[in-house]
Amino acid sequence: MAQAISLQLTEAGRRGLLELLRHCEPGSIVAVGWSEAKGECTVGAYNKEKIPPAEVVSISGISFVFDERESRDLDGRTLDYRDGEFCVL
Repeated sequence: MAQAISLQLTEAGRRGLLELLRHCEPGSIVAVGWSEAKGECTVGAYNKEKIPPAEVVSISGISFVFDERESRDLDGRTLDYRDGEFCVL
């Protein structure tokens, strides 16, 4: 089952994700990685058919998948999109 997560999206973050998904295969879902030590965020997409439905989380109408560590590290944070890059606040 998907980990409960309270990741928020800024409007710019949401628009950035939707733009990313427009360039992906139909049915793709977002995956966000976060390195607290490096302060780096990575955003990618997976084919939704390869992810068990119980692991998919919807945030602001966008489907996401997180592993347990990312769920914990991103919980309570905000994903933004600035100067052409995603960032976690």
